Amino acid sequence: MSAGEQVFEVHRFQTYPQWIGSLRSSASALAGAIGARLMDWEEDGLGPAHGFLWRLPSDRIVLIEELEHLSTAGQPRIDLQVDLTEVAESGADAILAEATAIVLVMPFSFGANKLWSFRS
Repeated sequence: MSAGEQVFEVHRFQTYPQWIGSLRSSASALAGAIGARLMDWEEDGLGPAHGFLWRLPSDRIVLIEELEHLSTAGQPRIDLQVDLTEVAESGADAILAEATAIVLVMPFSFGANKLWSFRS
């Protein structure tokens, strides 16, 4: 099964991008490991951000985002966000399990890095 693919077209979430979890790593490390192209943008009120959109095998779109001010304050952190309607329909745990599957197919290990989620 494919771990998904990068989304390059303009995408707007149907409702609101809902945080479902975070990984302790950089967006550039994840992008490099799965062959995604890292994008840079300015997040209103939060400053510079880096990341990309990823289409999961279920066709859900995940925003993988690293806010620069959080990463420079300590360890890098990637936030995973999906459309709020997806969370309401399928539950955060199911989406998080599918989204973190891309980490499991990467050619390197995150080691003891923590995954934060609704359950953490």
